[in-house]
Amino acid sequence: MSVLGAIVLVTALGAAPDPAPDPLAASPNVQFRVLEPKPFPDALRHELTLQPFVPQVGSTFTTHWLTSFTYTFHATEWLGLRLQPFWVWHAARSRFSSELLSRVRQDAAAPSSVMLQWGAIAAPEWSPVRGKFAAFGGTVRYGLVLFAGAGVGGTEIELKTSDSFGPATYGSTGLRLVATGGAGFRMQFGDRWTVRLEVQDLIHWGSVSRINGCDAADLQILSDQRSSGGITGTGVSGQCNAGAFQGTTGAGYDRSNDVGIAQAKVNEGGTDTLHVVGVYLGFGVQL
Repeated sequence: MSVLGAIVLVTALGAAPDPAPDPLAASPNVQFRVLEPKPFPDALRHELTLQPFVPQVGSTFTTHWLTSFTYTFHATEWLGLRLQPFWVWHAARSRFSSELLSRVRQDAAAPSSVMLQWGAIAAPEWSPVRGKFAAFGGTVRYGLVLFAGAGVGGTEIELKTSDSFGPATYGSTGLRLVATGGAGFRMQFGDRWTVRLEVQDLIHWGSVSRINGCDAADLQILSDQRSSGGITGTGVSGQCNAGAFQGTTGAGYDRSNDVGIAQAKVNEGGTDTLHVVGVYLGFGVQL
C-alpha cells in the first residue's frame, strides 16, 4: 500500500460517525428490557375441550366408543389441572370375544368383561416441551402434554348376548375407581382456539361380586322365586334391584332369564385389570 493510500484509509476511518447513544442506557429507572413479549400467556387461563368421538384401540374382550369433555385450568405456563367427565355411548363385547363364544362356545371371564358406562377424572397436567412457529398469518404455539390422575366410573356387564330373541341385555356392576394416564400434543392458534391429539388409558379393576346390586345370596333367592312361579323381590337385601330382573324387554325377552346368567357370573369370582386405551382428538377454546 502506498503512503497516499494509507493516509486516505486513516482519514476515512477517523471520519466515520460514532454510533448513536442509547437514550435508555443511562436511565436509573430501566433495569430490564423485554426483547420479545409473549403475546398469549397461558397462566391463570381456562381451556374447554370437546372430544366428540373417542374410539378404543387394542381391546381384547370389550370395545368402547365414548365422548369426553375436558376443562383445564392453567395455573402456570407449564402446569395445569384438568377435570374430565366422559360418557360411553357404545360398549359391547369385542369381535374377538363374539367369535370365541360363537365358534368354540367359550365366553370371556366375567371380570374381564366388565365395561365402563360413564366416569369423571381429575389429573394434573404438565407441559415440559413448548414452542411456536409462524403460520396462517400469525403465531401457532405447540406443546407436549403429560397427565395422570384418578376418578370414579359406573360399570356394567353383558348378560344375554344379542340373538334371535332380541338385543343383548346388561346388568350394572356398580361404581369403580378409575385411574388414568396419557400423553398428547396441543396446538394453539391465536389467542383462543386449540386442538389436542392425545392417547389416554382409562384403567379400572373388574370384579363381579354384585349385578344390579344383588350378591350371590340375593340372586339365589330370586332364582328360587323364579322357579316357584315369578320374581317378587321379597327377602333380598336393600341394595338388590330386583326390578331389573322383572318384566320383558321391548323385543319380548323375559328379563327373569337373566337371573341364572347373573348368578353364574357372580359365582365365578376373580378380578382383572382392564384398560380402555383411546385416541382423543379434541377442539377447544381458551378463556
